[in-house]
Amino acid sequence: MAMHESYTELFDRIESNSGLVFVNTFEETKLIRELTKNFNNDNIQFWSATQGLHQIDQEISKVEPYSFNPDNAKKNSKGAPTVGNILTAFDVIETECKDKIDSNTEEFKRTIYVLRDADKMFVNPMVVRKIRDIVYLCATAGSPIVICGPAMKVPTELEKDSVYIELGLPTRDEIKDNIIVKSIQKLIKLHNKDVIDAADKIDENFDMNKIVNACMGLTEDEIFNACNYSLETKKALDEDVIIQEKKNIINKNDILKFWPCDGALDTVGGFDNFKNWFKVQKAVLDNPELATSYHAEPPKGCMLLGVQGSGKTAIAKAAAKEWGKGVIKLDMGNVFAGLVGESEKRMRLALATAEAAGGVIIIDEIDKGLAGAGSSDKTDGGTTKRVIGTLLTWMQEAHPGVFVIATANDITAIRNSHPELLRKGRFDNIFFSDIPTQEEREAIFKIHLKKRGRNPDSFDVTELAKIKYKDETGKDFEYTGAEIEHGVKEAIQYNLALNLSTNTEIKISGTHDITTEDVAARIRDIIPIVKVGDKHIQTMRDWAKNNAVNVSSRLADVKEPKKKTTTKKINLKTADLDLD
Repeated sequence: MAMHESYTELFDRIESNSGLVFVNTFEETKLIRELTKNFNNDNIQFWSATQGLHQIDQEISKVEPYSFNPDNAKKNSKGAPTVGNILTAFDVIETECKDKIDSNTEEFKRTIYVLRDADKMFVNPMVVRKIRDIVYLCATAGSPIVICGPAMKVPTELEKDSVYIELGLPTRDEIKDNIIVKSIQKLIKLHNKDVIDAADKIDENFDMNKIVNACMGLTEDEIFNACNYSLETKKALDEDVIIQEKKNIINKNDILKFWPCDGALDTVGGFDNFKNWFKVQKAVLDNPELATSYHAEPPKGCMLLGVQGSGKTAIAKAAAKEWGKGVIKLDMGNVFAGLVGESEKRMRLALATAEAAGGVIIIDEIDKGLAGAGSSDKTDGGTTKRVIGTLLTWMQEAHPGVFVIATANDITAIRNSHPELLRKGRFDNIFFSDIPTQEEREAIFKIHLKKRGRNPDSFDVTELAKIKYKDETGKDFEYTGAEIEHGVKEAIQYNLALNLSTNTEIKISGTHDITTEDVAARIRDIIPIVKVGDKHIQTMRDWAKNNAVNVSSRLADVKEPKKKTTTKKINLKTADLDLD
């Protein structure tokens, strides 16, 4: 089984006797188990504020936390306890390191000091000074200090004297081989062995890939909890149960929101250019090993620029469903909430979680998130600029199994603050989503009528799609997909209220159900966004003519992608690719 490369780096650092290593991780139990497994011939000591400095039994093979005897907590040479006092623990470490060096033994047993949540003590300058005093002594004595905990922050004074490692969440191979195969399947077999009633047996058959995908992005403990809950409630490893648990866990982080997706690409009207393009990307994403051998680089993602309500977020969620993944939304606004100095840390943690979970990551309205970066040095000490720099650096790097879709409503803000975001390398493509065409509006009406139990054939969708808003100057404005959906929803609401007030039969497709005229009336009441933001939207259209690809086949106002002369052609505008 392939261990996450961050663990390999940690072990290498310990082997090379690095004096001080900061380890950022939520998986304390796993860290302890892996250290004892890989350094079972060495002396490992642990410290926490509640347990003091102590040793534990090296024979740790279970996931459950180890047992602790408070009588085992060490004291310094003066008899002062190490419980609650990290300075006393440093005294013990210093004494043991000196004794080891003074022993004149050519080879001595390595001692590893694992200090849990010790970084929280660094608000005391004496603690920082003390660890600086002993860090090189520890390195000389082959006794590295490992400071571990979640949301780790390295004091500026210790940056040059230490190594910082973020332990990654379980890899796909770890989840499959170590957690599912070796632990969960063994648990199921042991349970079924002693069960007589067939109704109480746990189903041993499940789709391994789907279960592993559902578990991606969770810690080891979270995976065990989610799987055990599924086994208890469903008597099976149920993908939907695990995904719901995953949603609940990820949503605890106010920066990330997990969205299970209901409808695939055909549930969104229009976007035929984007749909065909995404099918190509999906073919590469679904076959990573073949793509690597063929030197087909995995796609990073795209930007969807366009009119508000034109379906950018809807098509992103549909793409995730088509790929068989969930969507994780990154909320830029919430990154800057909380304590001063925490924003960068929150961003790094959110990106690490989203990357481990994989699938489609939506950075919704990225233009608003970038606002304020230009004046950041004057207004917030550069926090906004550093946070956005972290995001842009992450987007530049390769993240297999992750597809980023950033949506934006204002190209001017991006061009002014971060024009580098628009260059190739950040995104594989930039799409422009305009008002849907007549044909696309017909498709959108059909989708939303059918979604609400109505037969689209009972409505004149062609006439509905022709409805436009005419302003006082006589200028026509068309409607977005969101406005069409709103009109259909309101028509049903008004019809229900009317039938209730007149004590009339309430029945879908009945005599008094909604009609084409009802829907048309509600549509005409809407003032379209293209009327409200006419000048702003025209600015985007002008920019998109030479810099973006239209999401639909209507390319009169937006540049057509360059065609390459080759013996094999794929026209991404019109080809009906079947790559499923």
